[in-house]
Amino acid sequence: MFERQKWSYEEPLSGDHNIIPADTITSDLRTRSNTLSFWSINTHDELEDAVLAIATSRNQLTRLDVLILQEDKIVESNLELVLSPETGHSPYTLMNEKHYNLVNLNYNKLGDLSRIIISVVENDGVSHRYTKQQIREIIYSGHMSGKIEFDEMHEDLQKELTKFILSKSHLQ
Repeated sequence: MFERQKWSYEEPLSGDHNIIPADTITSDLRTRSNTLSFWSINTHDELEDAVLAIATSRNQLTRLDVLILQEDKIVESNLELVLSPETGHSPYTLMNEKHYNLVNLNYNKLGDLSRIIISVVENDGVSHRYTKQQIREIIYSGHMSGKIEFDEMHEDLQKELTKFILSKSHLQ
């Protein structure tokens, strides 16, 4: 999850992460215990499942930008990616088995990760923006198909989804 506009530059940075604004790194690469959360997908078809896992882990419905990074780029940069289902904390419990953490992060490793992100944004553009309405529909579908545990979601998110479910039932 990231905000694409913060990582887009008029001129390519040529791998120079020293000129990336601090707010870009500190807002999108928020670490906890020197780790950063990632979700693994094997195919593009699984992207919506990852979005469902992320969206239901939040406390409100908001738009969501996701970036697809190739695992080999992470490994080539000597970043340590560890399977961490216990820290997934998603009401989409099956996806927790695909939760990873980048671990042992420090200043240099965040710079390395920043270079990967910029390279992907500048060259590959493998990012997707989901509007609030799209997120609502994804969560609704996940709820209706039994993928998510409704009671495990944040209370505010439950309230928003309940309103949406009721409005859908009035339309039918």
